[in-house]
Amino acid sequence: MSRQQVNHREATGLIRARARALQHPLSVLRAQVQGGGLITTSGYLTHCGASYYLTPTCPCVRHCTPELNCRQCRGTGQA
Repeated sequence: MSRQQVNHREATGLIRARARALQHPLSVLRAQVQGGGLITTSGYLTHCGASYYLTPTCPCVRHCTPELNCRQCRGTGQA
């Protein structure tokens, strides 16, 4: 499992795009990224210290939604 560091501008763009798609407030999704992670179209976005990281999602993720019965990720979407 390899993770890729992304800059603040890219991370904010991914969070905003997901907020629009889900029709949720931006602050809620920012808190979700900082609290554990967020599945985006580019991967699983996490925040650690002052950096953002993208990790590939599990193959069960379709359109940013994981299969709840996936044995590999157990519905989290994390690879």
